[in-house]
Amino acid sequence: MTHRVMLDPDAERDLDAIFRYFAQRNPPAAERYIREL
Repeated sequence: MTHRVMLDPDAERDLDAIFRYFAQRNPPAAERYIREL
């Protein structure tokens, strides 16, 4: 079963910023995270 999370625009921007920070500092881990989504 899959669930879809609906984020408000502010939360989506925050999540994008967190992921950009993560991806810049640990690209291999970011790639693994995306594959698991």
